[in-house]
Amino acid sequence: TLLEFRPKTNPGSPKFSANIGIGTALIEAVKSISKEIGCTRLWLITTNDNINAIRFYQKCGFKLVAV
Repeated sequence: TLLEFRPKTNPGSPKFSANIGIGTALIEAVKSISKEIGCTRLWLITTNDNINAIRFYQKCGFKLVAV
């Protein structure tokens, strides 16, 4: 099953700010829902040069398994 979310864009909407907990809340929601529906593994991909993303995902409990 593939789930997709595409928010509606609004040219007048405010820009997102970093470090206010939105990403963490989203990851936690995905982890919670995945557990509820019986998933045993979450897998994500980011580019090798995106150190901030890698650090963030590791802080959220993800482990680096391949480079």
